[in-house]
Amino acid sequence: MTAHLRFPAFPLRSAEDFQRFAAENRALLDERLRQEMLFIREGQLVRAGTCGACLAVTHFTSDTATSHGAYDPGQQICDCAARLSAHRRALLHLAGASFGGRDWFRLGLFGQDAPLALKLATLCPPAWVWPKTQAKPAATHMVLSVDTLSTVPDPGTALAWIAESLMPGGLFLFTLPFDPAARDKQPPLAGSPRRFGWDILDRVRDAGFQDCVAHCYWSGELGLLGPDAMIFKAFR
Repeated sequence: MTAHLRFPAFPLRSAEDFQRFAAENRALLDERLRQEMLFIREGQLVRAGTCGACLAVTHFTSDTATSHGAYDPGQQICDCAARLSAHRRALLHLAGASFGGRDWFRLGLFGQDAPLALKLATLCPPAWVWPKTQAKPAATHMVLSVDTLSTVPDPGTALAWIAESLMPGGLFLFTLPFDPAARDKQPPLAGSPRRFGWDILDRVRDAGFQDCVAHCYWSGELGLLGPDAMIFKAFR
């Protein structure tokens, strides 16, 4: 199913990489936008698809509670038992092959994310969850985070803490409010968490990671919509 996420053939390491990707795939991106406009006109319901986390046939509906009553294609909620948002399903879809069913795999969850934690418990129980875990964990294979970095007072300190918790070769997968048109951190919208630009990649590297890349994803089948949706991968 990974192919349905349609990750670009190359990881995005800069604003220039993204601009090149957008230029080379303009027809595809325009078609995605056309499809999303059809979803809006048909109401707040996307056609039946598959939850990439549960591997169950389902429907995806807009989470109007987080989008102030407006249709937000980036906040599609799975109607299966897990009720996962698009960000959580995309993150699990990308990470699942690495930890599923391995008792020895040490997994960290940065942020008290109840829906993600409940789903992870059926795959590989998290070894620690921040902020419940105050002491620095050690020898963690992977850390997951959905938008938490946009809410902490000092993202740089948080990133360094995560890097120190990972073993060499460990992986940090995360999402955050992101503006692909911006090169640096953006002031928050009224009542919203801070937004990040492409400088987040260098900030992650400066915190102790060997590299950080972005992947742009989209899939109508998996209910992963929205303009320029990004998952970030940082390698320890």
